[in-house]
Amino acid sequence: DLLAFPEISIERLAVIWPELANLAPRIASQLETDARYAAYVRRQNDDVASVKRDESLTIPVNFDYSELPSLSAELRTKLSRQKPSTIAQAARLEGMTPAAVLVLLGRIKAASGLPKSA
Repeated sequence: DLLAFPEISIERLAVIWPELANLAPRIASQLETDARYAAYVRRQNDDVASVKRDESLTIPVNFDYSELPSLSAELRTKLSRQKPSTIAQAARLEGMTPAAVLVLLGRIKAASGLPKSA
């Protein structure tokens, strides 16, 4: 956890825990890298889990995809034409990115009154 802070390194921690000085340089470097990105990986894993939980969430038939300005015009058009009935179907459309799925999911939940993290 301490290695997640930019000013903390294996060398600084070795002052407190001398056994860290015995780590191979490659391992020490990998530990520092893993620690720095751990929060991002955790957040992305949470997003993936959220989408998996909500794959069966129904998209209203009259859903207005033009209300998703953060999606490309091409993707909004494709969604409007295809009219996927669930998040899982929308996610399988060509060009649908994980970020786009999250945008769609968030808007549907907001429109239906569901909590965004449910």
